[in-house]
Amino acid sequence: MKKKLIVVAASLLLILSGCAPKLSSDENVVQKDEEKKSETGIMTKNQISSNYYKTVLPYKASKSRGLVVSNIYSRYDINQLESGLMRLSQKEYSSDDYLFQEGQYLDKELLTSWLARKSSKNKEGLNPEDNGFGENRNPIYLAHILEQDYLKKNDKNSVSLGGISIALAMNSVDYYQKIQYGDTFEQDISDSDLLRKGEEMAQTILERVRKTKGLENVPVMISIYKQGQRDAVAPGNYMAYATANGDTLSNFKTVKEKKLCAPFYGSK
Repeated sequence: MKKKLIVVAASLLLILSGCAPKLSSDENVVQKDEEKKSETGIMTKNQISSNYYKTVLPYKASKSRGLVVSNIYSRYDINQLESGLMRLSQKEYSSDDYLFQEGQYLDKELLTSWLARKSSKNKEGLNPEDNGFGENRNPIYLAHILEQDYLKKNDKNSVSLGGISIALAMNSVDYYQKIQYGDTFEQDISDSDLLRKGEEMAQTILERVRKTKGLENVPVMISIYKQGQRDAVAPGNYMAYATANGDTLSNFKTVKEKKLCAPFYGSK
């Protein structure tokens, strides 16, 4: 009986292996950076479809890993922010010629200072100065900054940074408290103000990015994402994007995306 079970199991294994797709072997590549350093990795040959990017192994996590969870309200917005930026990036960096890598230039400490309010102690803050709780209160416009890197295939065995994409996650509603642990208040932010502030911040970020070693000359795409409300049943959406090969962003293009309800995971 035991021998029969072994034969049956072996037969099933052969059948399944015959039905499974044959994955081509990966190939070694050399990743080069602006400092003339070289790092050997593996570029995966297999690609689900042209809608997905290949990547280089070993996989490198983002230098700002974990920050998005603190700044974005829901996992739906996180997913939409990340996947949407990759989708927009395909307009500039074809998945046939580029590989995906999580952001390696803007680290957590740097982004934390940029996301804060501007003050005498932090002149790098992109959000406006705190002016109290009056009628003309300055809201927190910018919630998060997401970076994605795209590696260009130079030849069969080498890749290097070909461009980066940056998403600015903007608040559609700013939530605040007048006293610690007190009631939470809401301040709506109009789409026009959101876009105006987003485009201003995008230009400032581009100027700072150009001062970063390794990013002086690469294409930079910056997009503006509207984050949904805290209790929304659907994620936010991208509103506009622009690409710069030099020091100036211009001609932001409107993004037309439909809002879809988030999937329901409750019991049937």
